[in-house]
Amino acid sequence: MTGPKRVLVVYYSLTGQMERVLDALVPRLEEAGHQVDRRKVVPVHEWTLPFDPVRFYVYWARTWAGKTLTQPLEPMDFQGIEPDCVLLGFQPWYLAPSIPVNSFLHGEHSAIFRDRPVIAVMTCRNRWERALRIARDRIDEAGGRLIDALVVQDQVPEPANMATTYYRLMENRVPPPGHWIARFQPFGIGDPAVDVVRDWGRDLAVRLTEDRLGDRLGWRIVNGRLKLV
Repeated sequence: MTGPKRVLVVYYSLTGQMERVLDALVPRLEEAGHQVDRRKVVPVHEWTLPFDPVRFYVYWARTWAGKTLTQPLEPMDFQGIEPDCVLLGFQPWYLAPSIPVNSFLHGEHSAIFRDRPVIAVMTCRNRWERALRIARDRIDEAGGRLIDALVVQDQVPEPANMATTYYRLMENRVPPPGHWIARFQPFGIGDPAVDVVRDWGRDLAVRLTEDRLGDRLGWRIVNGRLKLV
């Protein structure tokens, strides 16, 4: 049925990049008359920056050993919410969905995906493919259907973004003048990428209004190259 739709946005953001994307995307949907309910996944024990290096490498090793990492989350009340579409915003951590979002995907709240189209919105340094496949499989198991994805990569190209991302996680500050990290572009997705997100949001708003979400299955990659998933 054509007309305004109800959209549920479920997301997690540690560095603020996902919130920046959603701040550019959600108003485009609301301007078109769609009702957007934005819910953040909140861990019982929240992650904070700067990151503890020991904790970082312990979880990295456990993930590479094949462990599925989850943690307790604060309750989320979806009672009475009947969205026409769900947007899932997350980042890859250790080549998998971030631990808070992975916990959501493996928890009882993932039932909100049942019989609904789902769109993934990702922010990342790079190496997003495996995390998207894991999310897609969990959405399928919950009875949903991943139909589209927006992937916004860091503006700093590889391999420099390995250094800028690590510095942000471990220091959580802008590098001082003269620091070797300061020679690169700042950490984050960058203003041009935000402009692309706004345009993508306007297109999504039209697809929602005209009930054309299922017209195509195509990932949109910003600051990077399209890859098969």
